[in-house]
Amino acid sequence: MTSCLTPLGNVHGKHVVTVEGINRSGGQLTPVQQAIVDSHGAQCGFCTVGFVMSLTGHSLSEQPATERSTRAAIDGNICRCTGYKSLERAASTLTAELAARPAANSLKWLMDKCFVPAYFEEMPARLAELRAETAAEETAVVTSNGQHGHPVASGASTTSPSGHAHAQNGQHPAFPHAQHPLLSGGTDLLVQQLDTLREQPVRLLFDQRGRRGLRHENGRLVLGAATTASQLLASELMRGLLPGLPGYLKLVSSTPIRNMGTVAGNFVNASPIGDLTILFLALGADVTLSDPAGATRALPLAELYLGYKKLAKEPGEQVVDISFPAPVAGDLFHFEKVSKRTHLDIASVNTACWLRLENGVVAQARLSAGGVGPVPLLLR
Repeated sequence: MTSCLTPLGNVHGKHVVTVEGINRSGGQLTPVQQAIVDSHGAQCGFCTVGFVMSLTGHSLSEQPATERSTRAAIDGNICRCTGYKSLERAASTLTAELAARPAANSLKWLMDKCFVPAYFEEMPARLAELRAETAAEETAVVTSNGQHGHPVASGASTTSPSGHAHAQNGQHPAFPHAQHPLLSGGTDLLVQQLDTLREQPVRLLFDQRGRRGLRHENGRLVLGAATTASQLLASELMRGLLPGLPGYLKLVSSTPIRNMGTVAGNFVNASPIGDLTILFLALGADVTLSDPAGATRALPLAELYLGYKKLAKEPGEQVVDISFPAPVAGDLFHFEKVSKRTHLDIASVNTACWLRLENGVVAQARLSAGGVGPVPLLLR
C-alpha cells in the first residue's frame, strides 16, 4: 500500500514495518538491498526506500516469485535517475534467489537468508493475540449497548479500538452519516481533500467486517462495497466468469493503489472516466444503498449519476454492496482504455461491452463509455 495515503486507523492490528526495521543487528544488508546496490539501482536515494520495501514485501508474499510478479511488485514506485534498467536487474536477481523459497514455512527460510530479521517469527502470534483482545473489547461494547446482554439490533453500532463502526449499516452515534465523511480506500479523497479530512472526524470503512468478499448467489455475483481492485484480480470466481479480467485490471492504476482502491469508492467518486465504474456498467450492476436507520434500496448503477459529481444518493446513504448478473457460457465481454501511457495513467476515454449471443446473433448487449460526457454512461 501507499503509506502517504494510509490513515493511521487502517493499520490497527497490523504489523507496520519501516525500512529501519528490516535489517539484522550489525548493519548487514538484506538480499533486497544488496541486489539494488550490486545493480547500481540506488543513485539519488530518494526512491530507494520505496523500492526496498516493495521488494521486501514481495519476498514475504505467498505467491511464487516470477520475473513478472517481481516487476509487478514495484510497478507503483518511481525512479527518475536510473531509467529503471538497473532496478529491473535487481528484480531479476531477487527472482532467482526467491526461486529456492519453500512453499511451507517460508518465513523461517526468509529469516535464515536475512531477508527479514528474526523478530518477524514472533509477529503472527502477537497479531493473533491482539485480534483476540480487540474482538473481546468489541463484544464487551456490544453487550454493554444491548438490552439484557443481547447484541444490539440492526441500526445500532459499536466502535472498535480503531474507531471503526461495526453495525450492519455502519452507523455510529458519534458519526452521523450526514455530517461526517466515509473513507474506504481513500485513493482519491486523501489526494483531493487531505487538509479538510484532517480537520474533521471520518469513519474508516476499509477493514469493516462484511464489507469485502465475493459470492455467487441466485445467478448474480455479489461483492462487498469495500472490495478492492486487487481482490477482484485475485478472485477465482471473477476470473472464471471474466477470463480477460486480469488484463483489464492491470490497466487500472498500480499494485499499491489497487490494494487500496475500492469498487464502491470508484463508483461514488463519480468520475466520468472511473475504470471500475465503466466496467461494472457494462456488466449491468446494481448498488445497494443503506440509510442511517438500516433501510436498504437497490439502484441500477447507471441511475446513480445525475450530473457531474452528482449522485442519486441521499446524504445519509452509503453503498453496502454491488451485484450483477453472472455471465454465462458464450457471453462476450471486453474493456478498453485509452490513455497517454498504457499503464499507470488516468483514462482519456474508456469503454466496456457485454454481449449475449443466440445462434450466432447478438440477442442482448450493454455498452458503457467514459470520458464522453459529464457522467459515466451506459449507452442506450
